[in-house]
Amino acid sequence: MPKATNKTAKATGNEEMKPGHEHLHAAMASIQKAEKSLLQARAHIKKWEKYCKYEGTITRCEDMLADFDELDGRLAEVKETIQWDIDDMDEDDCGHCCV
Repeated sequence: MPKATNKTAKATGNEEMKPGHEHLHAAMASIQKAEKSLLQARAHIKKWEKYCKYEGTITRCEDMLADFDELDGRLAEVKETIQWDIDDMDEDDCGHCCV
């Protein structure tokens, strides 16, 4: 297998990867950053929640937190799909990403 030439693969500890996999690893790294950003945003909404209780707008906070839960779930699905592709893609089977 060719040596990884991009910093994303090296950062993930995958020095050797199949052709085209650098795109999958870059996508995975982006999703991990998005997960971290969502956690930070959720924490800010949780802090804001106490003010919502006093102002009588708690429903708005609950709606936002529910939206974060939905986003977390969707990101987890995408992350699982990408990881499956990283783990299971054969060199013979990667024509869609290696061309």
